[in-house]
Amino acid sequence: MNLRLLFLLATCFMLSTVHDIQAQVERNAIYKIGIGHFNYTPKGENDNAGKVLKNITSSIIKGKNTTQLSDYADDVRASIAKGFGNVVRLQVIDGKTFQNEKLRDKNLLYTDGTIVSISATSNGPSLKERKRLKNSAFTPYTNVEATISVTVNVKNAYTGVMEDSRTFNASGSDTTSEDKAVTEALSNLSGVIAGYFNARYPVNAAIIERGEIKKEKQKTVYIDLGTSLSAYKGQQFDVYSVKEIAGKEARIEIGRLKVEEVLGEELSLCKVTKGEKEIKTALDNGSTLVVTVRR
Repeated sequence: MNLRLLFLLATCFMLSTVHDIQAQVERNAIYKIGIGHFNYTPKGENDNAGKVLKNITSSIIKGKNTTQLSDYADDVRASIAKGFGNVVRLQVIDGKTFQNEKLRDKNLLYTDGTIVSISATSNGPSLKERKRLKNSAFTPYTNVEATISVTVNVKNAYTGVMEDSRTFNASGSDTTSEDKAVTEALSNLSGVIAGYFNARYPVNAAIIERGEIKKEKQKTVYIDLGTSLSAYKGQQFDVYSVKEIAGKEARIEIGRLKVEEVLGEELSLCKVTKGEKEIKTALDNGSTLVVTVRR
């Protein structure tokens, strides 16, 4: 083999490697997002005296009392920001950075919205039950349930185009403490926001090398995902075979992977936990496969 041929082979390998790295970066692009204002106008502020009296009477009879919790508005805003901060492909930036990036980053995102409701409902005994227990030493059971509802808008900050708008609801409860119930609801709110946007901006990977094969089954594979996108041991992925049907992309789930060991910034060893035969056959046939974080 002459030097020219060796040079050409080395060049092809380098170009292929650069292309693979670039493809990985593009499909898992990180988007910056600025957190805007979430307006809150407590429900019931404009209720007339008749409505208020009716609500009080209903509370006495049914043993339930619902109140709006305006004091927690800033906590809700912080919870929303925390949710976005837990989205792998979103990078929350501060106001100053956002203003600097606004006119030059065409992919810059911005979120704002409305805090629809922050409420707590105390479920005590009904009027009839309280009369029955009047002369009893038994302390009636009370449960506090907090609910939070927010509408979250995500826009392209450069064009102003709305990319997503959704209302999220979260709740929490405690046997006695309103504060504990709200704290649980705030934590759940962060979780549902992070879960939704992690699914909307999924982390994708590719199988870059086979691992162990045993009895015509693919036991392990290597994927191009690692510490750079927060891969961790035990993380699970769905494997799809991608086909084009009538000019449209069709994805057929053929298996599942679980990270056994994170080996670098863009490399992890995975165990095939489902579809061992199907994945081996797809790799044998050179089929296009897409690996997506399982939700």
